[in-house]
Amino acid sequence: MLNNKKISITQIKAVFVFVFITSLLLGKDINHASHTVSIIIPKIALLDIESESTNNITLQMKSPAESGDKLINATDKSIWLNVTSVTESGNARDITVKLDKPMQGIDIRVVSNFYTGSGYGKWGIPQPEISLTQHDQSLVSNLRSGITGDGSSNGFNLKYSAHSIDSQYGNINSTNGREIIVTYTLTH
Repeated sequence: MLNNKKISITQIKAVFVFVFITSLLLGKDINHASHTVSIIIPKIALLDIESESTNNITLQMKSPAESGDKLINATDKSIWLNVTSVTESGNARDITVKLDKPMQGIDIRVVSNFYTGSGYGKWGIPQPEISLTQHDQSLVSNLRSGITGDGSSNGFNLKYSAHSIDSQYGNINSTNGREIIVTYTLTH
């Protein structure tokens, strides 16, 4: 039996042209190509202490000029915190501070200035002056991704001060330099 359907020459030509063009496209290069590139960026939390001379400071309290007065406070503004931070999207971190042991009768305080320097990023907000304890306290909050630049004059300038505590004055002892370790942490 013969099929009653007629196939036109035009239909045969159209099928032939389609097959020919498809085979050319599948087997040949064209004028553009693409592929994917995956970018992997690690979380980074690097913190460094810098100064113009030494990272160790001395807070030398002075004798009062008048009998009956208390020790004169001591200050230092030579320390800088340098930071490199890359956070996950929407996350922030803090810079916390604590000391290893208290000093009887003396209140050791620190405050951070706002970020200054040659870096770039989102630097967060310095908190008010902190009386240091053996527990972590937030010095700068809401820090995100950024770099401060390296060395002194980049990052967060710290101002330390030592004050006698009136109610604990009887516990103060003369010393030629009792060392206390202050630890800064860039939280994850």
